[in-house]
Amino acid sequence: MYTIDNDKIIMELTVQIKDAKTKNAVGSGVLINQNTSDHTIYLLTASHCLFEDGESFQVMRSSFTAEIYNPKLKTNITLDLVPDEKLLFKDIDKDVGLIVLSKSMFDFDIPAVKIIKERQSYTDFIIKGFPLATQGKEIATIYPTWNQAAPTKKIFNLQLFEDYSSYNTTGFSGSGVFLKTPQEIYLMGIFTRYRSEEKGKIIYCQHIDLLDELLQRNFRPTLTYSYIGNNGMTSDFFKRNVEKSIKNLGERYNDKLNFRLPIAHRFNELSKDNLFKKRLLKILDKWLTDRAIGSTAKLKKISAVEERLDKLRIDLVNWEKDNPFNVLHKIDLDWFLDELRIFDKHLDNTISELFHEAYELSVHTSGLDSRGIRENDEVVFNIQKGERGLSAINVKLA
Repeated sequence: MYTIDNDKIIMELTVQIKDAKTKNAVGSGVLINQNTSDHTIYLLTASHCLFEDGESFQVMRSSFTAEIYNPKLKTNITLDLVPDEKLLFKDIDKDVGLIVLSKSMFDFDIPAVKIIKERQSYTDFIIKGFPLATQGKEIATIYPTWNQAAPTKKIFNLQLFEDYSSYNTTGFSGSGVFLKTPQEIYLMGIFTRYRSEEKGKIIYCQHIDLLDELLQRNFRPTLTYSYIGNNGMTSDFFKRNVEKSIKNLGERYNDKLNFRLPIAHRFNELSKDNLFKKRLLKILDKWLTDRAIGSTAKLKKISAVEERLDKLRIDLVNWEKDNPFNVLHKIDLDWFLDELRIFDKHLDNTISELFHEAYELSVHTSGLDSRGIRENDEVVFNIQKGERGLSAINVKLA
């Protein structure tokens, strides 16, 4: 059930955004702590709060002030921050801005909260922010309910029943939108704008997973999401039941007997999930970056082989770029394996010819670069190793 502790968590995650020069409140924000190994904390807000001209998105603030509640001292700390143009959108339908912080900036713990993409059948939400209704001097809470989702955009609408005018809700922009369930609270999006009361008191919210688009294009890991289902079926439910089952096994269970069965990989290949993608790209990237053929101007045959290998590498890089990893797209690497076998045979024949020439003309060929020939043995080994690596993955299932 929703408790005082949950209310306290939302309050500690809610940030007030102020103009760096005037110190006037311009919006709100929400902190995201997923306890990552790099100790990153994200400050998420509406992108228009980071612009002096708001939703025109033309004049970005050179800096702004973030006020964050310190539960130890029961007061706010102030951070002077600079927006990064690479970490925000300039689009009213993608009104999301991100600031990257570190745990080292805080001498207190930032609460971790679960994040979800889907609400299932739950309809109650909680939003905390710093609206003009309180002159931006104190935090306020509203309790909207579900209205609808935009079919083609990462936007959803909530219905507000509290007595707030359009003017008084100014300042809520950027606030975290939390779904309330009987068991837990979940961060699902951020408040971006409000439609006035004469038009139905509708809050426009941006889905939280839009943040992943910003993270990906800046080569950062995407968010980790929780699961919420009906009838109490959540990630915690499954975790509790797994822990209970392990406990019931008693001494029969230990870490050394926790086998990873090969069949698990088949499910990864069928779904083309991240594990499948990582395994396949690791093999391909290893092959691409393995030691090249030792070319020499004195051995035209080796130079020709190296040119052929370079072309094969370029074709593989282009294939990686043009083929997305998803369930709807077939992963076809037969062309690469065929080319690899042809190249392997061609390279083997070339090496045999060079060794034969070296043997026949050993007296007269002191200039022959046998080092290049020896290095090609290593290339053959790398090709065979690449083939073995790919054979461990059932690409046909994908």
